[in-house]
Amino acid sequence: MKLKTSASIERQDSGGGFQAIESRFDIGKGYRLIEQCVATEPPCVEIPASGKLDPVRWSGFNCSAQCNGTCRANSFEGPGTFRLVVTQCEGDAQVAGPTFELPELAKLK
Repeated sequence: MKLKTSASIERQDSGGGFQAIESRFDIGKGYRLIEQCVATEPPCVEIPASGKLDPVRWSGFNCSAQCNGTCRANSFEGPGTFRLVVTQCEGDAQVAGPTFELPELAKLK
């Protein structure tokens, strides 16, 4: 199965729903299912036989989310409850992953 390289990180709002926040990531590139930071990214990635993708982790920040090392307007997205949403390349079906917590920045240090 192939997934679109472009994925979404969504934040849970006070009503229990989720809103995408990825448009701010890496200066508009969004969150991507990439294993390393490269200049050209494929539109889709193949899920390995192991079933496990190992994308560059989200830093918890918006402007330097994955591959953008520094940014003057960088801000931390936590604390909050988040989830990753991926999209299949064929058919555009979306799948939301389990939720995860991002603590306050002071607790990460």
